[in-house]
Amino acid sequence: MLALLGRVAVLLMVYGLFFFGPFGIYSVGMALFLVGARWSLALLEDKPRWSRTGRRRRM
Repeated sequence: MLALLGRVAVLLMVYGLFFFGPFGIYSVGMALFLVGARWSLALLEDKPRWSRTGRRRRM
């Protein structure tokens, strides 16, 4: 029983370090950077996608 609790504790520590530690902070920062880059590219377009008129592409 004690060994099982030890394994669960180790798994919870790894989970916490991955999602709430440095790796989690880096992944959140990278996601925010990618979203910001996409928005800035959309704002720099000559004809933004939302202002285009005409037919739409069909899949």
